[in-house]
Amino acid sequence: VLFALPVLFGAPLQFIASLRARAPHIHRVVGRFYVGGACGAAMLAIYLGAIVGEYEGSRLSSALTGLVWLFFTLAAWRLAVAKNFKAHRAFMIRSYTMALVLVWLRLMFDFQDYLFFYVTDPDLRDATREWASWVVPLLLVEAWISWVPQLRRHTIAVGARHS
Repeated sequence: VLFALPVLFGAPLQFIASLRARAPHIHRVVGRFYVGGACGAAMLAIYLGAIVGEYEGSRLSSALTGLVWLFFTLAAWRLAVAKNFKAHRAFMIRSYTMALVLVWLRLMFDFQDYLFFYVTDPDLRDATREWASWVVPLLLVEAWISWVPQLRRHTIAVGARHS
């Protein structure tokens, strides 16, 4: 819970452009708390997945969730220090996506009879839900911040050449 508070409540403030512009010192302080909380929570997820995980099919997913989250968070922090704010923002979006895995996991649990109706084995359903809780949101975010903009740039460039 200690790690979750600055992550879940601080991160939404970080995406408010007017707050960043008017009070960059608050953005930096909240960001430091976010990085501390996210790194602590990510390392705990790695530990729980690698050592403690209750369900065999979920252990690797939990450990990878933590590892990916830790990487995205540290990359975002390093990019902010380097003043590469465009890349920093993209990695923070990825990091916060990973922070919300437990929210997605809970929603998927509540709707698992509709989402995973085709998986009848309870252990396999748990493992599927664990993997889908972070892979699907991460793919959607990657499409939004990386793939679609690249396709648009390519389409515009190709269209300009043929005009």
